[in-house]
Amino acid sequence: MLALLRIHFTEFQWEKKMLNHNNQAFGVACVMWLVLISLGAEGAPSKPLQKKANHRSSEESHPSSSYRLILDPEFKSSASPIHPINNDSISPWTYTFTHDDSLYPSSIAEAKCSLTGCLLKGAEDFHSKPIYTQIMVLRKIRGEKQNYSLKLEYKTIAVGCTCVRPYVQQV
Repeated sequence: MLALLRIHFTEFQWEKKMLNHNNQAFGVACVMWLVLISLGAEGAPSKPLQKKANHRSSEESHPSSSYRLILDPEFKSSASPIHPINNDSISPWTYTFTHDDSLYPSSIAEAKCSLTGCLLKGAEDFHSKPIYTQIMVLRKIRGEKQNYSLKLEYKTIAVGCTCVRPYVQQV
């Protein structure tokens, strides 16, 4: 499911520092936006509604799909830092970062399994495989003048690795 979130940047420029927020702040903003949408809340319309005497205008019968999303660059997570476990695992992994200026967040970490097998001293031969999840990203699309649209997309990334039994297909 893709949703189009149109945000007009008329009062400020898209700044590089806005792209460097942590993923948690982005996640919170996206979740808040999705909650508002799922509850049927309407943001401020992009144009004032004109009421007519005997019938509803097309804008009244079809609420605006434009919402203003304000990302707070000062937002700091209150969660305590998490000890990295990627090297403590029996299926260790490293992180690589991809960078795309048209996405928010612009830098995304992805796990890469360090080994093909697992660090076990047993008789079974396990394989090290990535664990995938989907994250929400916003794709920046240039509009007219200084306006941008942000398109909500899902991106599948590896977040860690785990040990699995080898898959053997019966013939």
